[in-house]
Order: sequence, then structure tokens, then C-alpha cells
Amino acid sequence: MSFVSPPLLQKAVHALPHKQHTIPVILLPSMIRAGVRVHASAAEGTPYGSDDENAVLREYFALPSAPADKPFLAVWQPKAKTGESAWVNADYGGSTLQAIRTNRWVKREKVFWQQKREKGKDLWGLRPNCGPDVKEETGPPVRIVDLAIWYGREWDVSDLDDLCARFLQTFPLGEDNLIGSVYSDDVPDEYRTIGLADAPMSQEDVVTVAVTYPPPTPESAIADQLDDQVDLPRAVDSVASLIERIEHGVAATGFQIGYFCPSPVSVKSGH
Repeated sequence: MSFVSPPLLQKAVHALPHKQHTIPVILLPSMIRAGVRVHASAAEGTPYGSDDENAVLREYFALPSAPADKPFLAVWQPKAKTGESAWVNADYGGSTLQAIRTNRWVKREKVFWQQKREKGKDLWGLRPNCGPDVKEETGPPVRIVDLAIWYGREWDVSDLDDLCARFLQTFPLGEDNLIGSVYSDDVPDEYRTIGLADAPMSQEDVVTVAVTYPPPTPESAIADQLDDQVDLPRAVDSVASLIERIEHGVAATGFQIGYFCPSPVSVKSGH
């Protein structure tokens, strides 16, 4: 028996937050699980609504330490500067996620199809080219392995590949090249080195890892992003440490930073 280990969960909850990750972390997985697929028109869509999203939130994002009025941990949202985690209300699907689906995308005739019906749930589908369209707004791809670690933290699996495969069976996100645009199937070597645990984490363990963990420091956050982009920090406690991290990241790509310190020179007249 093997399960997600606390160090792996910590890696995932550090990797998932991003200001535009609501769509790839909660919205698209909810729609895909409910049977929403790529279609040529809205009439071919699948009945879908906020109840489907709230069901996923209850199953995978409810934790015992949640505030009474906000029962779901929003692992897709960055922590506040104070270190507090983001929690969302019980009808997050019927409020925020519904607004994202309709106001941000349907009204712009991008990503989603919607056909309204007088009775029952509206029909929803993914438009062709939805992957690249979402990618324009979501930033760096979300790793499937990080989603699998969070969603599958209670699953008994043989290894990380098995965990990712089971996640994609439950949430088949391979629609319209979503993997390769919005999502990445890369598994960091570090994750494989960390490995799995012999027993599942308790809810209290999950809270300890996902809620009370300290947010990344500015310089460690930059080091984590070196493979994608170099982002200048607003505040760095140790300039020397930052330079060392950047040099290490650049060296890993096969390049080397050179430093040029000009010396005073004399200029002779007539030359």
C-alpha cells in the first residue's frame, strides 16, 4: 500500500497557487469529470451546472479547519501576505465559477459552449481550440502530477505514474490538447526521489501541510520559477544567496554567467 506523502503534498500546494489557476485547478477538472467534452456546437453539449462544481469542492477541498462560512480550501489561490490560506464559500460554484464560465468566456465566444434550457441544467461543451485559448490567460502550465497529488491524496497507488494515470481516468483532461498547453505531464525528478508513504495522511496532517505551511520566501519562489522565467524579487534578504540561485539555474541550462569589472585606463592624446 502506498499513498501521497506529506513532502509530496507540500510540493503540490506550493506549485498549484497562481492568480489565474482557478480554471485549470478546479473549473476544468469539474467539467471534465461531469462529462463535458469538445463539441462543434452548443446543442451537442452535456448538462452541467454549479451543483457539479460544488460536489467536487465537497469531495476534494473540504477540510476540518475551515471557517464556518467558507468550507473549501482554495489551493489554486496564492496565500495572503500575512500567510493566511484562501477559503471559499459553500456556493463557490454558483457564484464565482459560474461567473467565470459565462462572463469571462461564453460572452466572448471562447473556450465554452452554453445552450440555455427552460428546465434542467444548461448544456455545456468545450469549444475547439479551448486549450490554447485558456493558455493565453492562465500562465505557466499546471503539472498533472501536482493535481494528482492533491486530488488523489487518499488513493492507494503503486507509484507516481499510477497516481497520475488514476487521476486522468477520473478527470480525463486530454481534451483538445489541454495537456501540452494548459497542463504539463512533466514529473520532476525530485518528486520521484521523495516517494510515497506507507499510510494515508489524516485530515489533520493535510491541514498541517496545506494550511499551516509557511509561504515561499521571495528568493525561494524565484528559484522555483527559474525553469520558466526569471522574475526580479521585490525584496530579497540576501543578495548573495539570490545570485547563487540564479547562477545555479542558468548553469543548468548549459550557459555560464560572466562578470566584467572594467579597470581604469589611460587614454593617450592623438590615438
